[in-house]
Order: sequence, then structure tokens, then C-alpha cells
Amino acid sequence: DVFTVCFLGTFSKHFDLSTSIAAARKLQQAGSKMRFVLCGDGDYLDDCRQSASDCRNIIFPGWIDEAKMFILLRRSSVGLNPIIDRYDFLATINNKAVEYMSAGLPIVSCPRKGVLFDLIHSEKFGESFEYGNSEDLARILMYLSHHLDICAEMSRNAKRLFSQKYNADLVYTEMIGHLEKILMECKRKH
Repeated sequence: DVFTVCFLGTFSKHFDLSTSIAAARKLQQAGSKMRFVLCGDGDYLDDCRQSASDCRNIIFPGWIDEAKMFILLRRSSVGLNPIIDRYDFLATINNKAVEYMSAGLPIVSCPRKGVLFDLIHSEKFGESFEYGNSEDLARILMYLSHHLDICAEMSRNAKRLFSQKYNADLVYTEMIGHLEKILMECKRKH
């Protein structure tokens, strides 16, 4: 029954977890019962643990297996996707977003630009916060924790989008079709 924010990934320079930790600290100080479960391993894990040593609302389970990920994704309220503001990240939809969608998990992501930002807002399956702004992230999470009906709608939208565009059967079928077209074009030219 606790509003749970999860992150599954590598603790690396590719994710802005310091802003997430700062937001968790602000929410704890405000008396929120929200919980952050930040799973994974990486070069920055120890730094994140040290930075969050005063945050009782953050859990660092470390690396977890596929079965535990499956359960965590379905017991969480939102998935955190704090990608850094870098042009190549902004031009794609990362695996983490698709993984969250597969579980019907609303995505809370940054920055407020790029392909993922546009998709989140056109399909209404999450929210975006300003890069590096822990106040903005805390505000969004507090709002969502008090509007579970909105989270439920975002969850339905995430599941729908995943099944329509990102499930493996569809993706592989489209990829095979595309490769066959390339092959036919090459044969035609030779």
C-alpha cells in the first residue's frame, strides 16, 4: 500500500540518480511515506548509497534477478528513468522505458525534451521533470501519489502502447519484413 518508485538499471554516469536521491530526501522531510527502491549495480552505487545514508525511504537491494524484477515492477507505482541530458539519449527510447511499459508502469523521466518525452506526453503514460531539479521531481511524485486514478490511467496507457508497438512478436515480425525488403532490393540490383 506504499507508493513505490522503482529504478532498475546501472548506477552509472548515464543516469541522474543524485536528483532522485535529493527528491527522496525532500519527500522524507515532508513526512511522505513514499518508498524508493533503486536496484542495480555499477560504478556509482557506493556513491549513491553514501549520498542517501540519511534517507530511510530509499532501499538499495543491489542487483536483482529476473523473477524479482518481475515482481518489483508489478508492485511499484511508477518507474524512474532519469536519463542524462545528452543528444544521443534524447534521440531514442531506452530499454528501461520499454521494460517499464511492459509491466504497465507509469514512467517518471527526465529531461523535458527528446523522443521519450514526446512519446510519454502524446500517449499519456507518465510525467517528466526538469533535468537536475529535485523539487520538480518531488512535486510530480507527490502529485501522483495523491492521484492514484491518474496513475491507473497512465498504467493502462503504458500497457496499451507496449502491446501495440513494443512487444517482441510485433517488433521481430516488422524487423524480418524490413530485412526481407532489403534483401529483395539487393537481389533486384544484382
